[in-house]
Amino acid sequence: MRSPTTVDGYLEQRGHHLKSWRRSYFLFEDGMLLRKKKDDPSAKVLHEDRVFDVLYWSGRSHGLCLKLRGDRLVYLTARSEEDAARWHDAIERYLVQQRCVEDLRRVLCRGVPAFHPRVRVSRADNLFCGGRLNSRRGHNQHRENGN
Repeated sequence: MRSPTTVDGYLEQRGHHLKSWRRSYFLFEDGMLLRKKKDDPSAKVLHEDRVFDVLYWSGRSHGLCLKLRGDRLVYLTARSEEDAARWHDAIERYLVQQRCVEDLRRVLCRGVPAFHPRVRVSRADNLFCGGRLNSRRGHNQHRENGN
């Protein structure tokens, strides 16, 4: 079954130096955008980069603008408004999920669960935060010392 954050198909991409447009096959999966010449599993990946943001772009019909690593912008166009919405929604859905995970990680890794007496920090939670969660005992000792 395909993930709701995975999308693929042909899009046109604006060139970086010459502002010409070229049609390529794109795949967005797990936060990565891959570009190939054609839809063939054996086709060579021409470019691969992480996507950090997606916006509708009014510079061309059915346009999208993706922010990649290093604040690099990529301008794409889809064949239809529905196709552009399909790409936008899948990428946005992935980015929202990632923000939720990061927010959860920030909360858990601050040791917030240790403040509530009924909350136990599981081994999985501790691993999720790279082993940095405060244990209840360590947190209480910290508070008793006035730090």
